[in-house]
Amino acid sequence: MPEEVQITSIQNTNNNHIEIQAQSRSYAQLGYLTTNIKVSGVLNNVISTAGQQNNNIITIKIEGDLP
Repeated sequence: MPEEVQITSIQNTNNNHIEIQAQSRSYAQLGYLTTNIKVSGVLNNVISTAGQQNNNIITIKIEGDLP
């Protein structure tokens, strides 16, 4: 977990589909989190939004399925 990233929400939207809301001041740190989730196998079929920036805070949604 990158130190500059804050998880704001984790939801189980159906049986095994997970949605994570995360925020940071750095696109790179959010990219690192997304890549780490993919590579480590925490979730399968991982996708993420491009990010929304508001007051220097970038928010993304990362989705995937539990293995």
